Amino acid sequence: MLLLKMLQAATRASADKDRVKSNAVRALGNLLHFLRHSQLTRSAFQRPLEDAVRALVKTVQSEATMKVRWNACYALGNAFRNPALPLDSAPWSSDAFSSLCHVVTSCKNFKVRIKSAAALAVPAHRGCYGDTKRFSCVWRSLATALENSEDTNDFLEYRYSASLRHTLSQALLHLLSVSQSQDMPALGASLAGEEGRGIKEHLIKYLRAEDGGGEGAQGEKDTGGDGFTPQQRIGGLQQTLIRLKVLKAEEEGRGEEERGKEVVVVVVNFLEDLLRTCEEL
Repeated sequence: MLLLKMLQAATRASADKDRVKSNAVRALGNLLHFLRHSQLTRSAFQRPLEDAVRALVKTVQSEATMKVRWNACYALGNAFRNPALPLDSAPWSSDAFSSLCHVVTSCKNFKVRIKSAAALAVPAHRGCYGDTKRFSCVWRSLATALENSEDTNDFLEYRYSASLRHTLSQALLHLLSVSQSQDMPALGASLAGEEGRGIKEHLIKYLRAEDGGGEGAQGEKDTGGDGFTPQQRIGGLQQTLIRLKVLKAEEEGRGEEERGKEVVVVVVNFLEDLLRTCEEL
């Protein structure tokens, strides 16, 4: 029961003064990352688990220092890496995603936005994002944040805008890579119009490593960057395109309604055009 006591102690510490909070939320993220399915299914862990996640959510949304909020976003991303966490069904999951979606579009500190965007791109499977409403909310938040990634009056924040765009672009491509047929209407609506043209411009820069992403101005490795070469990024895009073409063929084979086929075609055409542009440049 030592792990349970550590989880409860770190949760209590997350309500302490800011200097303590920074370390407490990091500890919570580490503990949530290492919890096993056999522990998560025990009744003794149910309430402490919910309390721990809600403590992170509260910290992300709080008026604490930006360092504390950055650490809380990092901690949620760390927790999301645990495949045993029931992100698809837990009552606290919606609040966790909502808090990150809010911060990625509204926080005045770009480094906090970067870390929240990175956290939203952590879940490895479509099911982790929950229903279509939540998946669409995550997509819209990331797309909006990308559109507004240069909106700041603070030069100290502006120097991180390239890293922010880099992380947001990577997150959007990740969502496309795990998307399923039920997500196509929301994705198609976003990619078909003016918003889609803006997204495409940013994705081209990301895929070709023209956005200057990576380490921040002070060499801060956690500000952005995914370590992938342009060839690897384009290779990932090709895999996504292949998968969605298979999805399109399956829908056609099932005789899906015309509207259902159209939205898949919009997304496939967007990715084909994106890939073609990258290869031509």
